[in-house]
Amino acid sequence: MGFFTDFFQWAAEAGFLGPCRRCIVSAALFGFLISLSPALFAQAPSKPAPRAASAPSGAGQEATLEADRQSQVGKVFYADGHVDVRYQDTRLRADHVEYNEETQVVIATGHVQLDYQMQHVEASDARYEVNTGRGTFHHVRATFALQRRPTPSLLISLNPLYFEAQVAERLSPDTYRIRGAWLTVCDPNRPLWKFYAPEATVRLQKSVHLENGNFRVLSVPVLYLPFATFPAEHRRDSGFLIPDIGDSSRKGFVFGDDYYWAPTDWMDGTIGAHYFSDRGWSQNADIRMKPWENSTLVATYSGMEDRGLTQVGGPRLNQGGNEEKLLFTALLPDGWRAVADLDHLSSLTYRLAWSETYTQAVNSEVRNNAFLGKNFNGFSLNFASISYENYLNATTTTAQQTSISLRTAPEARFSSVDQAPFRHLPLYFSFESFLGASHRGENVTPFSTPGFVERNEFAPTVTMPLHFGPWLDVTPSFTFRSTHYGGQLQNGNYAGIGFFRNTEEFSLDIRPPSLDRVWGSEASRWKHVIEPEIVYSYVNGVDDFARNIRFDEDDTLT
Repeated sequence: MGFFTDFFQWAAEAGFLGPCRRCIVSAALFGFLISLSPALFAQAPSKPAPRAASAPSGAGQEATLEADRQSQVGKVFYADGHVDVRYQDTRLRADHVEYNEETQVVIATGHVQLDYQMQHVEASDARYEVNTGRGTFHHVRATFALQRRPTPSLLISLNPLYFEAQVAERLSPDTYRIRGAWLTVCDPNRPLWKFYAPEATVRLQKSVHLENGNFRVLSVPVLYLPFATFPAEHRRDSGFLIPDIGDSSRKGFVFGDDYYWAPTDWMDGTIGAHYFSDRGWSQNADIRMKPWENSTLVATYSGMEDRGLTQVGGPRLNQGGNEEKLLFTALLPDGWRAVADLDHLSSLTYRLAWSETYTQAVNSEVRNNAFLGKNFNGFSLNFASISYENYLNATTTTAQQTSISLRTAPEARFSSVDQAPFRHLPLYFSFESFLGASHRGENVTPFSTPGFVERNEFAPTVTMPLHFGPWLDVTPSFTFRSTHYGGQLQNGNYAGIGFFRNTEEFSLDIRPPSLDRVWGSEASRWKHVIEPEIVYSYVNGVDDFARNIRFDEDDTLT
């Protein structure tokens, strides 16, 4: 450190110290001062220590110092009044800065502000030991973004993390201990919620740990947290979530917990179990991932090992079971899109007994859909596999369940939107077609078809929109629909005798003039519009509806 003494003595003799407002000095000195530059709770890239230069300006990287006054007394160097130090993308401001060459301690007091990239830290004073890397800061206020490494499949929040602390102590290059702190991602002037912790440990680019803290809404404590952690910077952390503890008249004493697992940026999951003293124990799992760009996969599982519901004068009613769901969506090359929405339910009783919402509990349908499709030049091509099951009663065993199951697999559909092949004629042509195999089964009648019943259809449509001035639009449309079935119903039984169903469908859409009026004044106005619409439809060709097997809505034409 003798270089700094020689440098300041030379500067004093040359008249640069004292009234000088601005000077450029070697980063060898301010490299130590800017050791503060890694924001209190975000680690900066490490810099190689600059070599001492023989010239006052030094060699290599430089720092800029602005101050009203600069001086030296023995081994201590002083900068006072609007001290502003800039080093690369770091800026430190304070009212007073001292550096002791002998003890290698930097002290900054009065409106200390540190800016590094997207991080901003304020403190009343700071003390930093150059030789040990330890430091202490008081009355800290800091803001920095919890940004992770950006990827095409990762959503990054723009909400910064704001906190205030009485004391922040730097224990190592990547560990800080803060006391009397509160944290939030809301507006710091009016935070809706925040975490408060007497003590917290911040590990740069890893996590923030709270001890004996609490969660507050509008400054009112609502949840005590003896120990909690949340990730900061590069990646998410895996760990146990807040346990569930309670009591229920239906379940008894409830205790359970979930483990959050985040092995990579594009995948995470939750797995857990809950114990019910009156019934048994349940399991749950959720897996979420983005395997590649423009793709999403979500898989869920829920199950219940039930001891049974107590019944007066009878055996326990077992309501256990399980349900698994999978949703996969992906945009593939060349404009293709793939979707798989799958659901498996062991029994309707399980859904009725253990669903968490009313909408889930009253749903007796189980749907499975998978398709691969592409839209191009007004045409649509799809390959699909579809199944539908509707439970008619809730029972504990599969043998006692009554349901209707429908399946269409495989199936190919090809269609077109309205297109005008003639430039000067108001004629638009479109078509719908499909080719596939269907199945229907039920254990109410019982009735069942073979596994694959042929079903094909081709339906071209011609439309001619007519405009009679600006007041009247008339659009007639005609469709010829030809459907071939590989089987039919005869006296309620299946017969493998194919037949064609040919229908002529006519539609007339009339749009009379619209009536509207505007009421109100300059301050406020409202408009009332009456848009009449007249539609006439005619279908011919369905001679014997009773022989059609109802697989889906395509077969309900009457």
